[in-house]
Amino acid sequence: MQDLYSDDYSTPGYIVKAALRGAETKGLDLPKLLTQAGIDPKILDNPGDRIESSQFAVLLRNVWLTMKDEYLGFGSHTSKLGTFATMCQAVLPCHNLLHAIKRGGRFYNLFETAPKISVETTNDDHAIIKLDLDEIEDPDHFLTICSLVLLHRFGSWLIGNRITLVRAVFEFDEPVNSKDFRQFLSTECEFRYGCTGLVVPLKALNSPLIQNEANLKEFLINSPLDLVSKPIDLESYSGKVRRLIGRDFSVSAPGLEEVAENLHMTPQTLRRRLKDEGTNFQEIKDNLRRDLAIHYLNTSSQSVQEIAEILGFSETSNFHRAFKKWTGATPRKYRI
Repeated sequence: MQDLYSDDYSTPGYIVKAALRGAETKGLDLPKLLTQAGIDPKILDNPGDRIESSQFAVLLRNVWLTMKDEYLGFGSHTSKLGTFATMCQAVLPCHNLLHAIKRGGRFYNLFETAPKISVETTNDDHAIIKLDLDEIEDPDHFLTICSLVLLHRFGSWLIGNRITLVRAVFEFDEPVNSKDFRQFLSTECEFRYGCTGLVVPLKALNSPLIQNEANLKEFLINSPLDLVSKPIDLESYSGKVRRLIGRDFSVSAPGLEEVAENLHMTPQTLRRRLKDEGTNFQEIKDNLRRDLAIHYLNTSSQSVQEIAEILGFSETSNFHRAFKKWTGATPRKYRI
């Protein structure tokens, strides 16, 4: 299993800035928080820059512990550390996932400015797990995405099986960064919908819970931060494809057909599965090269030319152009 904060993932600067919106509102020293996480504060002025997701995870944890607030400063009232853990304990005895979500929703209804969670059946096959954050100031939709990711991954953990999302829906207009919404949730997204939430198969909600108190204790060691700050669902087809492509592009990377064979499916089926997750094989491959480039520039002493070769670029100039397209900076400037 790949490490939760693997060094071949990256987080864009605008997400870093959005994550700090609550801390900024509460008067925290943002440059200090960024520096403590090993992040150059200039990222706040350069939304196209990217950092390693391991750095982003450290930043979120620092904000979390400094503010002692599970809402990261986005609510008018704090959510004390341990609130999520108590909710987990409350839902564990439930007989199925639907029962657990409803009980979790009633739990959070006890608190001011807490997210409102409910379930609405749409037809015989699907239901919407609805999320209402009207009482929380979330202009960049950062907490919305975090909450939906948390709902999906926590629900999947409860039943011991990844919930295949039909799609995610949002009340607001489609933002310019909607592609990242799809990558975080590993599903297609629909905007200007009547509510915000996750459309899931009804059979998933009827699945029994399989976890126990011992499993919960281990699960809570790093939750919920770990659940929302890891950049991709490792059990999604996108995550599986990314791992199978590997990290060495200096040799011929496996193509779609070879990866599909490893996953015991036809290339056509794999294309369809990735499309359902809002991505495609080439996009996954390009993003992997981008994130590996950021990692090598941050952590290695290898020259730009050597990194370009590792990533499969025949000419260093091609790597320069690609990296500038990815981040807005040249490799050398990024490294300064």
